[in-house]
Amino acid sequence: MKEKDTTKKQPKQQGQVTKFRDKNLSYKISVAVSLLLVICLTVMIVISATIAGKSLSNTVSGEFEGIATENGLKVQAVIDTAANTADTIQSYLLDKYADYEKNGYSGATEKSAIYDVELQEMNNDQIDGVGVFFEPDAFDPAIKDYTVYVSTDDAAKGTAQSYGAYSSYGSQDYYKNAATSQKASFTDPYEDQGSKMFSASFPIVYNGKTQGVIFVDINIEKFSNLRTTDSKYPNMYVDIVNDQSMIIYDSESSDYIGTRLDSLISSKEYAKIQSGIDKGDRFSVSTKKDDGSSIVRYYTPIDAVGETWWATSALSKADLSKSTVQLVLIMIL
Repeated sequence: MKEKDTTKKQPKQQGQVTKFRDKNLSYKISVAVSLLLVICLTVMIVISATIAGKSLSNTVSGEFEGIATENGLKVQAVIDTAANTADTIQSYLLDKYADYEKNGYSGATEKSAIYDVELQEMNNDQIDGVGVFFEPDAFDPAIKDYTVYVSTDDAAKGTAQSYGAYSSYGSQDYYKNAATSQKASFTDPYEDQGSKMFSASFPIVYNGKTQGVIFVDINIEKFSNLRTTDSKYPNMYVDIVNDQSMIIYDSESSDYIGTRLDSLISSKEYAKIQSGIDKGDRFSVSTKKDDGSSIVRYYTPIDAVGETWWATSALSKADLSKSTVQLVLIMIL
């Protein structure tokens, strides 16, 4: 006969954890469903955060494109004012040349007509003065060298200044470049009486011959109306660069004014910018600054009387990421 099994199952000790496989079916199903819901919600949150992050990143990019466009329009207005001022004077003088060619010189004398030209267009804070310098004997047979310069103070007082003989200005960039090319041109930034300036020069051409040059002095330091700061982006800055990528204005430091951007960053980084410039339309590009930090630059073109200048707004990638994350968290929470 078989002996009776006298062993007994040991009772579960208090506090002992029951293994999952020992749980009943309904418990297992509820746990599985809960886990599935957690996984689904996590995936949905990740997808939503990714979509929101991309959307908000585009929003920030759109904001900075808007800043560049806004600043570009303001600089455009200054350049247009300079061109309109020159056009007013050019039209007046060309009419006088045509009249002289038709009727000749009578020998009569009168007050210099150029002093009576109303510079009504010179009402922009950035414009510091307007000059009209002539080639030798090109203004009046009785005067070999003739120049007139009207500053904003002169315009208010109804006075003008003379800048001396052709020998003192004929070889200067503000005169020579426009006179030789017979096209509008701009000087590199320079310092005059403690202020950063550049000049826009416009040739006076009659019957194919250069008669003189009109130039408009523009005060860079008065570009204070540009949008250069935002509390949300503490490291943002803006630049204005000419068609040679020379910095005309920089909101971070005036030390960069007159410096070419391609001399501040590596050729590899600058090639990314040049690629966008070559397309001639607004663009954005990620590059590194001269200190090695990563930034995103937003470019919008400026029509500078035949040249293409650029207004740029720049944002560090750290600021861009931080702003995007904060906005995503706000949306989720």
